[in-house]
Parts: sequence; structure tokens; C-alpha cells
Amino acid sequence: MAETQIFQTRKDFKNLVEFLFDEFNATLVSAKSFTHPKGEYFTTYEQVETFIDKTKDTIIASSAYYIVSDQWSVEPIYFSLVKSKNNEQFYAARQKYGGPSIELRPSYHGVIHDPIDKIISGSISDYPYYISGSFLRDHENGYRTIDRPKEMNNAMKKIKAFVKRNGKMVAYRKSNFVRTGLAMTESLILHQKGVKLLMGGMEFEIEKKN
Repeated sequence: MAETQIFQTRKDFKNLVEFLFDEFNATLVSAKSFTHPKGEYFTTYEQVETFIDKTKDTIIASSAYYIVSDQWSVEPIYFSLVKSKNNEQFYAARQKYGGPSIELRPSYHGVIHDPIDKIISGSISDYPYYISGSFLRDHENGYRTIDRPKEMNNAMKKIKAFVKRNGKMVAYRKSNFVRTGLAMTESLILHQKGVKLLMGGMEFEIEKKN
């Protein structure tokens, strides 16, 4: 899986999502839903924001979104029913099944919850191939993979270029270990005011070469 860490505020996320809609005529599909067995589909930022605010204090608050488009997707994303330890149930996407799609995960603190003292990294990622969801449904058509289309490769390049234009490279460095990411405009402003950029136990700083 090719994954890029992105630090975002709600405003940063809005700018990115609106770019996806405008540039690729994309649709965002929620990776989790309480009520929709095939996920919830969004074509405007306002719809996405309503979903975030409606679910931010629930078990599906950390829901990612799958970016689908007629330019690269050939079949629906596959979902299955999940039951939690508390007997709550929801529908969740089977990662890598169906699509193809690009996964966009918003910053938990930053987008879903206010970045009071920290922004937790989100990410954007995709896979070299995907597995047809019809195989899971009936097993009659056999196991079939879907190669990552060149249109999706091109889209990923454009998305990363957009984030870079609207942000800066950040990194965590300890001895010879280096982990890099991208921080978008408003997250950088907050970072310069003391808000930490975190991924697990790693604290990121702006790269001096920016």
C-alpha cells in the first residue's frame, strides 16, 4: 500500500475535498455507516461535513472515505456488517475489495475533533491492485483482481501535488529513522502557534529545506 501522511484542520480538509469534487468529478464513500449497507455517498463538502458532525462522538468517528470516480472505478466498494463488543452494529467497507478507490483518512484531531493542542495525522493511500467484490458475494465468478488504473495513478499524483502546493513537508527524525508527511496550510499556522503534529508517539516538525 502506498500511503502519504497528511496533517489537516477542518478548513484544510474542506479545500482538499472540494478539489477532489472539482478536478475528478469524484464521489466520496464513507468507509463506515450505521444505516447504509453500501456506504453513504457524498458529492458536496457540506454533505461530508454533516456526516462528520453527526458521527464524531460515535463508534464510527474515525471513518475514512473512499474516493471513487467514473475515471477509474469499475464496481461498487464491498461492505459487510460488523458487530462491536458493545453489541453496536454498523456496515464497514472491506478494504481493497471493489472499486478501485483511493482512501482518504481525515485527521482525527484536526478535522473530526478540534485541534486544541494537537493534530493527529490523516492519510491518503491506494493499492497496486484490488479484489473484485463479486467474489465475496457469490463465489461463482471466481477470484478476480482489478489492476490499479493509470487514471487513478494520475489522480494520486495530482492530489499529492495539490497538498504540496497548499502545505509543506514535515518529518519525524530520530537517529537514522525518518518518517515524512505533509502538513496543509492551516495546520502549519496552528503548529507555529504551538499545536503538535503527531502520529502515534512521533512528533513531526517542518522540514528546514521547505
